[in-house]
Amino acid sequence: PPEHLAALDAELAKAAELEAAAPGTLAHINIHGGCDSFDEAQADEYYSGALPRIDAFLATHAHLSTGARSGVSHESHRGRPLFHPT
Repeated sequence: PPEHLAALDAELAKAAELEAAAPGTLAHINIHGGCDSFDEAQADEYYSGALPRIDAFLATHAHLSTGARSGVSHESHRGRPLFHPT
């Protein structure tokens, strides 16, 4: 999880740079975080670290909290901790 959290930090920093360069560009952030090989403890560690980072990002980019596709989503397909095959 630490390297996945570092990658999330880098991606959120890039998103902030994009928004600073072209205000209003970001409408929604879709995160492909975590890994399907995480056990439950690793997934908990990842999301325990990721959610505060995302909250902090949204606090400084309030416009992402409004609109039809507000905020941030986490992918839930194969290869991600939220995937469930049934």
